[in-house]
Amino acid sequence: MSNYSSMKLEFLVLKRAITEKFREYLLGSRCVVFTDNNPLSHLFTAKLGATEQRWVAQLAAFDFEIRYRSGKSNINADVLSRQNPPESGVMGGLIPGTAVPAPLQQVLEAASVE
Repeated sequence: MSNYSSMKLEFLVLKRAITEKFREYLLGSRCVVFTDNNPLSHLFTAKLGATEQRWVAQLAAFDFEIRYRSGKSNINADVLSRQNPPESGVMGGLIPGTAVPAPLQQVLEAASVE
């Protein structure tokens, strides 16, 4: 991975975040991805190598838009990366308006009884 350009590394992170980490939350929903990497915002109109084309194919199932935001204007990313973890307790849902899946809720309830 050290041979990847910054654009390719950020594209890889984007692909993994959407297709692996947040897949359940993003399938069927529209989302906007803000990046301070301007070439990444032109991803779908750029000439891509074979690897990047495979990544784009994996992202085809998701409805998202990539928007450029300069690093100075992208304070949301700084806030999220410096946020302290919750002090105690379990959060009800990972995203406002979503519930914890039933199997996970059962595990959490069983753990709180012990």
